[in-house]
Amino acid sequence: MLSLGGPGNPLKGRIMTAKKSKNSIQRTGVAKPPFPSGAESVGIVRFLMSIEEPTPKIVAAVEGAVAWFRSVAMKGVRIENFRREGGRPDRRLVSDPDAPPLWARFYELATNRPLYLDRDSVFRYDFSEISYERRSGYRYHGTGAASLIAIEYPA
Repeated sequence: MLSLGGPGNPLKGRIMTAKKSKNSIQRTGVAKPPFPSGAESVGIVRFLMSIEEPTPKIVAAVEGAVAWFRSVAMKGVRIENFRREGGRPDRRLVSDPDAPPLWARFYELATNRPLYLDRDSVFRYDFSEISYERRSGYRYHGTGAASLIAIEYPA
């Protein structure tokens, strides 16, 4: 479920927050509080930009979202796919000053720090601290906001 940030939210209604419904918590066993979602927000912003005659609120929402994407871009790092001992595929964040920007799937609401959650719902700020299953099988990072900002968003 996606919703605009509400009162007291430092994002001031300009980016989407990810929430899990009661049913999804029962299915996965993972409870997640609302937090800014980089991945889902790209699609929502694209939709808002497709509206032919947007209201001032829609324009402000798009402008605020693009500003947020610019402010939270992860620079100087990239995802590296590698093989662990035994040949199992894995992923890690590595330093790379020439890497294009990345965006985290989730961000902490108060700080905009990239946020990683494992099945135990414990907040982690270091990608290497989450379990192999989540690190190798879940897309915690993406580049989707890059084309939104550089190509699709009107200057």
